[in-house]
Amino acid sequence: RRAMEDPEALVRSYSAWALGKMGGSQAKQVLESCLSRETSEPTSKEIEAALAMV
Repeated sequence: RRAMEDPEALVRSYSAWALGKMGGSQAKQVLESCLSRETSEPTSKEIEAALAMV
């Protein structure tokens, strides 16, 4: 979860990918929460892709 709050968008993108791979309801909750406040378009797309994997 902390990595999803990192100031670097690239770190958040990789974290979203990892959460998508891990799956589970907790990962889904974190991703959904972060998507609503994400400011980087590429990172938002990565979060959406990760949510599709969960």
